[in-house]
Amino acid sequence: MADQTYFVEKNIEQLFETLMEAVVTAKPENPRQFLAAQLQDDRSISFQDFLALFNAVSKISAETNPRLAFNRIIEETCKLLHCERASLFIHDPGQKCLKLVVGKGAKGLVLYENSGFTWTVFNTKQCVNIPDVYSDQRFDCSVDLNTGFVSKSMLGVPILNQERHPIGVLLALNKSTGAFSEKDEEIIQILASQAGISIRNAYYYQEAIYNENKTKILLNFIKNLSKDQPGLPLALELAKRAGELINADRCHIFLVDKSSEKLLLIAADSEVDFKLPLNSGLVSYAATTGETVNVLNAYEDPRNIPDFDQIFSYHTQSLMAVPIKRNEQVIGVIQVTNKRYHNVFGDIEIYDSFTKEDEKLLLVFGEVIAKKLKNSFRLLLDVTPVTEDVSKFESSFGKRKSEPEEDSPAMQVIKEEKETE
Repeated sequence: MADQTYFVEKNIEQLFETLMEAVVTAKPENPRQFLAAQLQDDRSISFQDFLALFNAVSKISAETNPRLAFNRIIEETCKLLHCERASLFIHDPGQKCLKLVVGKGAKGLVLYENSGFTWTVFNTKQCVNIPDVYSDQRFDCSVDLNTGFVSKSMLGVPILNQERHPIGVLLALNKSTGAFSEKDEEIIQILASQAGISIRNAYYYQEAIYNENKTKILLNFIKNLSKDQPGLPLALELAKRAGELINADRCHIFLVDKSSEKLLLIAADSEVDFKLPLNSGLVSYAATTGETVNVLNAYEDPRNIPDFDQIFSYHTQSLMAVPIKRNEQVIGVIQVTNKRYHNVFGDIEIYDSFTKEDEKLLLVFGEVIAKKLKNSFRLLLDVTPVTEDVSKFESSFGKRKSEPEEDSPAMQVIKEEKETE
């Protein structure tokens, strides 16, 4: 009974699980030697250090909430290394930068690609120790200038995923006694390994919540289908729920209007109304070719039109445009933007590419909407296209809540849909 109480009080089972995860993540040739090197080195880590580190790992592992786990990592790093500050950066592949997730005495920092000491750690995948940062050419003093903080000594280590690819950086600043030691290097590497495990567990945690919510949304959507809702309300429902379904920030659904050679917005999850030209832009490419467009960074694609972002003060990072087809003819497009990279990092915006699963889901919804709107679509599809100067679209592009003309095909679609409700 005493042994059982001890195991529970000291959380021994969790500690063994953490050690096993560290071995699985690193995949060393000699696991026994790896653990020995990780936990105790006669040259540097004393038995007291080992106990303190073991206790820190136990506390970090016990946190089930991702944000609390990250905060605990920073707290334990400062405590074990006796340093003034510590920071945890995560890599944003879309914006090609390192973003501060949590840090003692700092927030909101963004380090762009290949700038400064932190990027050196990330790119080399090596622990880097600088006793005097201002004497090292790799140090970027702009952060100090912007924050008012004075960096002296720095110790940085990469955070790796299961495939040994860097996903972030754990940084310690200003050792109380001067420069960081070899012992500090060993300790921070163990903490970084735990940070990698915490991030992976956080992904699993958020993925479970996301899948549960997605199931509920899909069931609700199926119920609406059984009620035989008209196409337009169904499109509006999809636009509102797309963010939760595929972690998209925004969703817009367009109809192809051949009379004006434009794409008309019929449903959105935001308070905007606008038209797009049919011969330029990522969404128009999907409409004219019938191909799905999926880009991680819209601004790097020459087909993108930046006017939308400029008018609505919005930044499009990742974008997917899926064509809506009826009888192999494109009659509309579903556009989603900025897929959130889970919600692990709270208000830190990190975006990812939309997946093949996302595409398949939107294609299915597109088929459903097409069938529901098939009579209304005919009004737009059977009109003879009219040639017009596309540059004139700017007069209607970007207007908020603007109503289509009374006799326009778009207005006929809306009227017909309302009459069938």
